[in-house]
Amino acid sequence: MNLTKDEVFAKAADGILKQGVISAGEDGCCFKYRSNGLKCTIGFLIDDEQYNSDLEGQDTNSTQVKRALMKSGVVEWDLVDDLQWLHDNVVPENWLSLLVKLAEHHKIKWKPKNDI
Repeated sequence: MNLTKDEVFAKAADGILKQGVISAGEDGCCFKYRSNGLKCTIGFLIDDEQYNSDLEGQDTNSTQVKRALMKSGVVEWDLVDDLQWLHDNVVPENWLSLLVKLAEHHKIKWKPKNDI
């Protein structure tokens, strides 16, 4: 069963806000997962059962990443691209304000969790 747009947004947004740091390698390249447990927005959306290390460094639109996302119930491609762009290009201190704007843009009802 596919996640709704609201569910996709909440899962990714709440995940990166709670984490509070960008998931990237020493070269600055975003990773979907890292051995130290950090995730990017895609990493929060891919179920553990669908993850494998071959996804690391793959573009959001690669066949392998899209397959893992679809098997995880995620098919909102424009939203996923926007969330990933935010993770990769915006400093964490500005994530919350831009996530609020992104939610409005995509007509998503979302409030950050209180524990973030």
